[in-house]
Amino acid sequence: MNGVHEDVVPAVRTTSANMRPQWSDHPENPVNWNKSRKWLVTAVVSWLCFSAGINATAILTPAATIGQQFGFNDEDFPTSYWTVTAWTMGGAAGPMVGLPLLEEFGMRKGYLISYIGFMIFLIPQAVAQNFTTLIVTRVFAGFFASILMNGAASVIPDLFNDEIERALPLTLFILVYEAGYTLGPVYAACFPAEQWRWIFYTHLIVFGAFLPVLWFTLQETRGHVVRAQLSTTSTQDCLDDREAYAADESIEKASTQADERPHLLSLFYAAIVRPIELLFTQPVVAALTLWSAFTTALVFISTESIEQIFAENFNFSDRSVGVVQLSLFVGEVVGFIACLPQNSYYIHSARWNKETPGQPVPEARLMLSIPASFIGLAGGLFWYAWASSPGLSWVLPALGLGLIGFGIVIIVNTAVVYLTDAYTSFAGSAVAALAMGENVLAAWIPLSTPRMYRVLGPHWASSLLAFVALALSFVPVVLTIYGRQIRMKSNLMEGK
Repeated sequence: MNGVHEDVVPAVRTTSANMRPQWSDHPENPVNWNKSRKWLVTAVVSWLCFSAGINATAILTPAATIGQQFGFNDEDFPTSYWTVTAWTMGGAAGPMVGLPLLEEFGMRKGYLISYIGFMIFLIPQAVAQNFTTLIVTRVFAGFFASILMNGAASVIPDLFNDEIERALPLTLFILVYEAGYTLGPVYAACFPAEQWRWIFYTHLIVFGAFLPVLWFTLQETRGHVVRAQLSTTSTQDCLDDREAYAADESIEKASTQADERPHLLSLFYAAIVRPIELLFTQPVVAALTLWSAFTTALVFISTESIEQIFAENFNFSDRSVGVVQLSLFVGEVVGFIACLPQNSYYIHSARWNKETPGQPVPEARLMLSIPASFIGLAGGLFWYAWASSPGLSWVLPALGLGLIGFGIVIIVNTAVVYLTDAYTSFAGSAVAALAMGENVLAAWIPLSTPRMYRVLGPHWASSLLAFVALALSFVPVVLTIYGRQIRMKSNLMEGK
């Protein structure tokens, strides 16, 4: 194991020509931080991802009470779900607009601005006197929250530049990403429905209390930003000027490029157009986005279907319905645990890689997702469908939800890490396309859920979703068989 992966920070290497230290070995280079420092930052951004996601779905538990106060009901149309649609549409725009700026000008600054922006828009959610105010402010809340959530996908590669080393933190990120959405209704169930505003008051209190922690623990992770900061620092422990980096040819080139940074409009253009271009020109991106987006949308669909099924068939109260979401979360945790041996299998795939010996095979990332999709997602939906009968125990459909949660974490994790490995140079844009698809489907598909369950009934409504999941389960099968051939034909993918 080389020095980058060790707990001990490597010594600054010098060249015989000029005895100047190289940036690649400098202790302040984020990839050279010790493990405890890396994992502290990873833990902070993961917690932000989890806690911000709660804001998306917590509002659904007291939806009936909010409707009574603001003069609407969900009898003919799920009007209350507009609060989630507004949030997720803001969430679709946030990463596309915000992440390029964070990656260019610094993650720390961007996180702090987004954090404060999210806190500001928690206030009008708590004190809103009409439904319009609630909807508008949640668009902005979703915008800033999604930057906090998806920013972790940029921070982790900054710290763990080796694809094997970053497998665990990426898997943890996927778990907290999905768990935040899943546990929103559980969090809201802690409050009486008539006191729904305290969902946002307490969220604001927690975020306010955590602000000093964020300020002191979240360090800059973008290498070029840290390098620029060091170049202007006059302390003895730091490199004194930019010429100190000239010993490393790659850094000298990077410094030149930094002086030729694209115009801000060009940056936005590339950030928005490239993910859309990948989505419509790369079949792998399109297929994985559809598969993962449908899977993530099921978390939001479940908040609607659980309310109907458990309230009508098992006489659960609104608060008890919110707690049922824990079944989904337990399945997600089991899925996270199952991903750990999958990561080991991926590492060991380097042994039988004949095309590039010693290099793990990207398709090895897909193996666990095949049973997770067929058995966990599709099988769990069929189980959930036909166990949702009044004559049966409520535990049975809850077990089906656990299977669904198991499949969700594994599938989303697989899609993210496969795109990251296969589209090395365009990984950010590929993952941005994935995030956009997830937010758009999560925004609009659940609007049809209440009517679908009323017209088709819980058995066939969930079965319809199961058949869609069954069809999408062939995505990892096709990529496992033909993945290498597809990568070799694409000029954007890494043809390992």
